Amino acid sequence: MTIRLSEETEAQLARLHDEAAKGITGLAGGVPTSVDAGEGTSDVLAIIAAVVGTADDIALVNEAAAAQVRAVGEGLGSTDGAVASGFDSMEVVVE
Repeated sequence: MTIRLSEETEAQLARLHDEAAKGITGLAGGVPTSVDAGEGTSDVLAIIAAVVGTADDIALVNEAAAAQVRAVGEGLGSTDGAVASGFDSMEVVVE
């Protein structure tokens, strides 16, 4: 099995995860802190709090995913470089 991750793909995946995290975090400013739901106000606010908490977790997952994509790309690139360096240093003798 061969694993390939081009620099372009790595950058795009990481960028999309970063954008998703920022998009979710950016919504936080629009979350209402009070609602007029009559007797259900406390329940509606509890639902909003649960959604905001879950959204925050999703944003953190996206941030972590972006970092991991970059780390994998860096690791694969380092491995490729080390292997190439090993081959470059070999002396080839053809008889």
